[in-house]
Formats: sequence, C-alpha cells, structure tokens
Amino acid sequence: MASEEAGPATTQEKDVDDLPLVPVKIPHSLDTQGQAADYGGWTRYTLAGTEQAQVILPFDSCRHRAVILCDGPVTAGGPSYASVAAQGATASDPSTGTAVATIAAASLPAGTYSVEVTTYLDGTTPAASDDDNIGLHVGATSVTHLAQPGAADVVVSSGPYVVNVNGAQSISVVVVTTVTSGAVYHAEIIATPVQVSSPGFVYLGTQAQCQQKLGGILLAGQQVVIENNQALWMAPDGTDPVTVSVLAERWDSGT
Repeated sequence: MASEEAGPATTQEKDVDDLPLVPVKIPHSLDTQGQAADYGGWTRYTLAGTEQAQVILPFDSCRHRAVILCDGPVTAGGPSYASVAAQGATASDPSTGTAVATIAAASLPAGTYSVEVTTYLDGTTPAASDDDNIGLHVGATSVTHLAQPGAADVVVSSGPYVVNVNGAQSISVVVVTTVTSGAVYHAEIIATPVQVSSPGFVYLGTQAQCQQKLGGILLAGQQVVIENNQALWMAPDGTDPVTVSVLAERWDSGT
C-alpha cells in the first residue's frame, strides 16, 4: 500500500508580540481617589479624663489617613472674657492695710487674670514715707509693691500682673504702712480673664498600650496624622478633661 505524505499544517502559530493588549482594572491602585470619610466626617469625643480606653479608629483597609486633634477646654475667670474694674480712694490719713480699691470676689470666678493698676496721691503734699507705699493683693496675699513716687498728682500705671484667684478671693490695692498726715491714695484696678488651655493629654496606641497608659502622648493643643489602616485606641490621662476630634479619610471603595 502506497504511503501517504503528510499535508501542510492547518493551524498557524502566532507570535505573542502580535497579541492585542487588553486593559485590566486594578482596584484601589490606578483607579482610586481620596474622599471624605464614609463615617460622616469629624467624630468628637468629649472626655472628663477618667474614661476607659476606647477604639477611635477601627481597622480599615480603605483608610487613606486620619487626623486627630486634642484640645483642652478653655478656662478663664468666668463665662465672659470681659474685663472687671474697680476704682477707689482712701480717706485722709489711711491706716496700714487700708484698701484703696477692691474688685470683690463675687466678680472674680476662679481662673487666671491679667491685672493692671493705675495709682496717684493727693491731699496734703505726700512725703518720702508715701514713696512706693501701695501694694497689690490677691485675697490677703501680697503680690507686689507698686512703684509710686511720694509726690502729689503723679499718675503711675503698673502691670500687667498675671494672678490666679480661687473664686473666693478679691483683688485689691492696699496701703502698705503709715502714711504722711493728710495724704489721700487713689487707685483703679482692671482685671482681664486670661484664656488658659487644659494641661490634659490622651494616650494613643494599641488596646493593650492604652489600657496600661503606655501609648504615645498627644497633648492638648496638638494634632497627629495617622497614615496606616491599623486600629487605633485612645485613653485619657486619668485627670484632665479634653476634647478629641477625629477625621478619617478613606479611599473610594469603588462600590
């Protein structure tokens, strides 16, 4: 039987370089963009300072970054930051310790104040015994002697002096010691509340770190940016009230 010769191949092989390119979409890489947090933007935690550790950023594979702000409550001499003032004058021949002018404790809620004082003397011509014979007091405690020449009608402005009051203390200008017969002392006091931030802070870290007060410390008035997707816990310092605000920015999940 005659042998048959193989015919030509019916399938042709193609070079891979001739294959068409097919676009491939890679989620969270080429086709992504940052957007505001799905959680509703900022989250605020108002802490008394004694709460237990809590999670503020759960694990999130789509989180781009988070911003954490720590702020202490602003305290001052009261709910208003308006200045409080008092004017006064002694009678002739005031005795040692006589108040020239006084801002009553009822007008001074506990806090920190910047105090400025204006003084002058008149009456019978003051003498050397009246020189610097006037002082600033908080309650019964002397803050400083005020510079005041022993001469009539010389107006002197002193301060500002930063003082703390406890809510039961007045601020006054008093005669320090015996005066020249017939001398009259005059004074004006202006006390302005000073805004003071809380000294508090929070611990940041893992659950175990925060429960043991071993995490990193974020002081009141500071902020930190977190650029990972791990869970983050927070714990207050155990004493001071603070407010912590958290903004989580996430990658668009594409769903």
